[in-house]
Amino acid sequence: MPMVSLNQTAFTSGQLSPRVRGRTDIDRYGFGLKLSLNGRPVIQGGWKRREGSLRNADALTDVARSSIAVPFVQGDDQAWILEFGHLKMRVYNADRTYAGIEIASPYTSAQLYELDWCQSDSTMWVFHPNVPTQRVEHPALAVWALSAAPFSTIPFDEVGFIPATTGTLSLATVGTGRTLTAGAPTFLASDVGRAVLSDAGIAVITTFTSTTVVTVEITRAFQGTVLAASNWTVDSSPQATCTPQDLGSDGKADPVGSIITLTLSADGWRAADVGSMVRINGGLVKITAWTSATVVSGRILRELAATVAAPALSWSLEPPVWSATLGYPRTGAIHQQRLIAAGTKKFPRNVWGSRIGEPLDFERWTNDNDAFAFTIDSDESTPIRYVSAGKRLIVLTESAEYTMYGGANKPSITPTNVTVDPESNHGCAQVRPVQINRENLFVQRAGRKIRALGYRYDIDGFNAPDLTALSDRITLSGVVAMAYAQEAEQTLWACLANGRLISCTIDRDQQPSVVAWAPHTTDGFVEWVTCIPTGDRDQVWLIVQRQVNGVTKRYLESLDDTFQPWHPSVPDPAPVDDEDVPRPTYGCTVDCGVVIDNAAGQTDFSVPHLAGREVDIVADGAKQPRQVVAANGAIKLARASKRTLIGLPFRTHGKMLTPEMQGMQGSAQGKAMRTGNVSMLLLESIGGKIRNNQGDEDELAARVFGAGILDKPPMPFTGPKDVTKLGWKKGVSEISIIQDDPMPLHVLAIVRDESFTG
Repeated sequence: MPMVSLNQTAFTSGQLSPRVRGRTDIDRYGFGLKLSLNGRPVIQGGWKRREGSLRNADALTDVARSSIAVPFVQGDDQAWILEFGHLKMRVYNADRTYAGIEIASPYTSAQLYELDWCQSDSTMWVFHPNVPTQRVEHPALAVWALSAAPFSTIPFDEVGFIPATTGTLSLATVGTGRTLTAGAPTFLASDVGRAVLSDAGIAVITTFTSTTVVTVEITRAFQGTVLAASNWTVDSSPQATCTPQDLGSDGKADPVGSIITLTLSADGWRAADVGSMVRINGGLVKITAWTSATVVSGRILRELAATVAAPALSWSLEPPVWSATLGYPRTGAIHQQRLIAAGTKKFPRNVWGSRIGEPLDFERWTNDNDAFAFTIDSDESTPIRYVSAGKRLIVLTESAEYTMYGGANKPSITPTNVTVDPESNHGCAQVRPVQINRENLFVQRAGRKIRALGYRYDIDGFNAPDLTALSDRITLSGVVAMAYAQEAEQTLWACLANGRLISCTIDRDQQPSVVAWAPHTTDGFVEWVTCIPTGDRDQVWLIVQRQVNGVTKRYLESLDDTFQPWHPSVPDPAPVDDEDVPRPTYGCTVDCGVVIDNAAGQTDFSVPHLAGREVDIVADGAKQPRQVVAANGAIKLARASKRTLIGLPFRTHGKMLTPEMQGMQGSAQGKAMRTGNVSMLLLESIGGKIRNNQGDEDELAARVFGAGILDKPPMPFTGPKDVTKLGWKKGVSEISIIQDDPMPLHVLAIVRDESFTG
């Protein structure tokens, strides 16, 4: 009967998928866990109880509507949370307090999960495909504003016009002499020669009869004879000669900024053309006023090379391409001093860039600093989901991933210099990606895999490995939102469609790399996660739906790993002699918690946000019996407490994988196994339990005997704890580590004495 002493020195593979439990041959198996519920690995290798959460405020919503939280960051010491709810936005400070700012918002609760945003200094740009791009401004400490971005020039193109009335064809089949009748005055004489488009159907206007009737030749059949309002287009520009105003009174060409007239040889201008661009004679004119169907006035933006009459097809009318009819950008980024916007309803694969240093100006021209517009062409016509800034511009579509840059010799994108490289073809879900170091982490199209898109020197290109490959069960319900907390632990947080929170301790620069997933449950439903920096650490915010007294409530909460259970007025009960060893930090050990300080001590508390719920209580560092909060929120302790933590309990449960061992007869897998002794090396831990193969549990003593321990809370313990004789079981040796108490637990290593027999 061989006996082997096995030392698991790290847990940096996290919770592994059931599909991996037979892979005892891979290195990650030896650093993995079968279960890591409400506990998570740390970069250094250990495994600890996760941070609990503190309640910050009621969410800006009602029972039927959710909200989201967006980080607004101007520096480590200047960060806020913007909560977007149904038609409102609120501002919260980094100290978890409400800033007293509530602003009307154009976004309904149904639109919130489609929002994207980017920020430059004190200005944030917010994107949604059905809402004009908004601008959040924070120019002064208590001054916040949310309004439609006042673009000086919206991107423009020759897209024709979309009638807001129905059109009726006499026949929908291919042929000449078909009549197209509009439900309201629509057509003008110079529309003859223009194409009519609707879905797959194409027709060319051949005769103008009246403003409501034209004759067309159908070259590709329409789906039916009725063209729905705002669902058909009269393409291109008026088919008439356009004559710009002659030379100025001094005989010279009118300069940029001058107002001139543009005259057509036949009716072609519409009142809706005001704001559109006319590209003519090498110049650019913005229409500012409509006089008649043949005359408009406009301001010269680019000087005309000549004032001669321009025949049809040599000039173009280019309306704004962002509108309620054509759609608005769904995503954006700040890249190379440009505001990048991408993906509208009409142009789902287009990327627009503003003029350099002028985010409100999308006037396209040919100079390097001018605005640009490009279309991502591919063999799959799928919309852009997100763009992300980096050394190259990352473009994530529903079916593939691309990079955009200027080129090898001129990496900056300009109107005349762009290279688009396809990098992978996984597709991106409707979940905002996050950047970690040099990689863009995005959720694959089906919503279950999280991939890391980054450059690889060995292939001189980008690839996107699946970070969830060995832990695929964790994300099975689908990812809803992600956020990255760089300090104090490097952790990717995500919430799932089933209401769970998950974490991934991640450092892909280490060798071997650390990618350690862990699931987390709470007595509620996690709907959103985000993160802001706050000095020496990042603060993770959650929006959680909970049941309180039978009523559904939503709370803004934040994970907290800084909580100390003793009041500042109390002498430090855990002094540290070694200056290299920091003072022990408990962190919050409950969920939806509240910390109540009273230097004089108190026994009666009010926690109405937990009414009717059973709660854990830590009073001056000591665990108290669980209580059910009264319907009015009242709770009473048997003795006075100066610092009291009250919140919902949660269980931390880590289960070890059956180890791989070799004996004279080969592998121990499938043989009867016995764990004779378990020695855990703990760091700043209090209590906990070990569960054996048969389900029996052994308590780990929360206190250490010695002088001067009475009337004091238990102190965090650092060192080994042993449990012996844990029993036999066929083919399995799965030791569990459990923490039910609101106390810290941090396991650095586990040594198991294992015996097995065939």
